[in-house]
Amino acid sequence: MLSSVEPLSTTTHSTFAGRSADQYRRRGTALLYVTVISDHVLGMMSRVPNSTRRAVPRAQGNETDRMSGTVCLAVYRPQADLLRVQLESIRAQTLQDWECLVGIDGTDPDARAAVEQIVAEDRRFRVIEYPDNVGFYRNFERLLAEVPATSRWVALADQDDAWFSEKLALLVPLLDGADLAFGQAVVVSHGGVDTSRTVTERRSTTLAAAFIDNQVTGSISVFRRSLLDIALPMPDATDSAFHDHWLGVCALAGNGVAVLPEPVQDYIQHSGNVIGEERRRTVADRLRALAGRSGGGVGSGLDYLSAHRWRWRVNMATTLLSRQDGADARGFVTAVAADRMSPALLRGVGGEILSRRVPPLRALGLLAGAWRSPRLRGADAGRAEAARKPIAPE
Repeated sequence: MLSSVEPLSTTTHSTFAGRSADQYRRRGTALLYVTVISDHVLGMMSRVPNSTRRAVPRAQGNETDRMSGTVCLAVYRPQADLLRVQLESIRAQTLQDWECLVGIDGTDPDARAAVEQIVAEDRRFRVIEYPDNVGFYRNFERLLAEVPATSRWVALADQDDAWFSEKLALLVPLLDGADLAFGQAVVVSHGGVDTSRTVTERRSTTLAAAFIDNQVTGSISVFRRSLLDIALPMPDATDSAFHDHWLGVCALAGNGVAVLPEPVQDYIQHSGNVIGEERRRTVADRLRALAGRSGGGVGSGLDYLSAHRWRWRVNMATTLLSRQDGADARGFVTAVAADRMSPALLRGVGGEILSRRVPPLRALGLLAGAWRSPRLRGADAGRAEAARKPIAPE
């Protein structure tokens, strides 16, 4: 059943806008709980319009905060100092009933030795050194496949962040009313990367908006173990495939997403980040980036949009429809899965733009990819047919 949760209001964000990142760090656990209760729980009814409210199945007696879970930490060629900070921050969690699976992406004896030296005799950590390097998307996929069926919740972790000690204690109880929960992060610099210590403003949104513009960052999220029954195996990947994007879509197609407006960790930015926090970019910046990826030219740019950014949405839509009954939001998911421009797709994307839930340029780029897709598929079919024809002898 679809959970359509409206974005946090502008008023909600402004409550925190005047606080510095250091003030966030100095606030104690008691004040964090007061803020969560007053702003998130008591204020939820006033923030969500009557037309979008619905009952969400809840565990009896706030059971999720007493259930054991699994932390999945992906590792690839880590910086030793950052890895130590992250591992120590996980060990210091006030919610302690969990197992941490450390998945090393490709044979790396140094990384394995570093992890084992840091966690020492802490039996909650299990190191899995995979022989092949498959990249972050597939590494998280195979690591999630290792999560035991007895685990009740799952948290994702990057190798170079630093969790606040109450992170799990704050996020896990929110799963009583949602499939996935996430907080905010303090974006901090390391090694010369300037971020001015800002705080993220991730928000909950609609399923259609989530397809267009991902709001879920895996490293600040926890989710129910049952979500993996829908999410695994993950859809076919493109250059624009992200595991957390897919998990967020699955959650919004189910029991929804809960948002904590307070930061729960430091999000470390450095020159070796695989993804990192996206900064505001101008139209010219985005066009230059697209030209760099596609090889230049308008036609090449459209082909890239269609083959990667649009195709990733198509792959998510077709996979979701094949696995989850009732996943479609007023025909939008079906319109994406159709892999072409259509009135239903235009209505869906246009509605999200007019509601200001998605960036217009990103949404229009996806529409351009949908428009281009039939031509691209036709060209691919032509090349495949030509490859099947026997070569005539000279």
